[in-house]
Amino acid sequence: MVVKFTHLPLLYGDPGARGVFEEIVVHLVRCERPDTERVRIVRGDGGIDAHEGKLTDPTGVDVFQVKYFPKEIGDSQKAQIRDAFKTVREATDYKARSWTLCLPIDLGIQEKIWFQNWRNSVADSGVSIRTPWGAFELEGLLFQKKNQHLIDRFFEQGHQTINAAVFIQSKDAISISEKDAVKIGPNGITIVGPTVVDAAPPQKPHVVLSEIEFQILQLFVKHEELITNQVAGLLKIPELKARFYLDELSRKHGLVSWFGNMDRDIPDRYMLNHEGRRFLVEKGFLG
Repeated sequence: MVVKFTHLPLLYGDPGARGVFEEIVVHLVRCERPDTERVRIVRGDGGIDAHEGKLTDPTGVDVFQVKYFPKEIGDSQKAQIRDAFKTVREATDYKARSWTLCLPIDLGIQEKIWFQNWRNSVADSGVSIRTPWGAFELEGLLFQKKNQHLIDRFFEQGHQTINAAVFIQSKDAISISEKDAVKIGPNGITIVGPTVVDAAPPQKPHVVLSEIEFQILQLFVKHEELITNQVAGLLKIPELKARFYLDELSRKHGLVSWFGNMDRDIPDRYMLNHEGRRFLVEKGFLG
């Protein structure tokens, strides 16, 4: 099957695509650099999405910054890149040795020129700004055999019907009306035909959890991360049942982030993500 980061919004919607892209990138970086650790995103996280090395190392750590810019690097995106690097450069809790920007797209000519000029302008920062990892590098890593589990988890969705304006397959752009339905299956993409849509703009889907899913989500109020057998023990349910509902919270609802491991002896970990915290705040479980 054809796998590209430009497919993510069609599979998960724009908000979901951002979180999924961040998860995929961190996993890819970790597969390349096993010592890489992810930073839980909280206020004052020091501008790090992932880092290699110990934060207490006086020689510094290699910082990986993930930015989900799926279309272009315009003025707004440039400002975010500058601000992200400034946060890392001025951090007092750790020292950055290098900084790598990870993007879902490759830079165009003018964007490359801007990036090089900006990098030259902050050359005296003491932090080595490396060439960004774009679609070419990251998708290339994704297709390596050792990363097949990421394709299976995040892209192998089976047949789905999606409303879309443009779907990119291989090098060709297929123009699709906003009222067309697109079916994605193992043989690629099929335009099914127009679907009935309302004139009103699409609303964010309402998250409806089962009783057990809600119970599991509440566990994250007291636990920063959880593993399957831990959830099974706390709720006194079978381990297979716990895994099923953790996966539902991760893949279906997008409220929990999953962190797998190539080593089967090391259990998968689950952590509450931004959308999960938002959900619990709205329900009054987090202040």
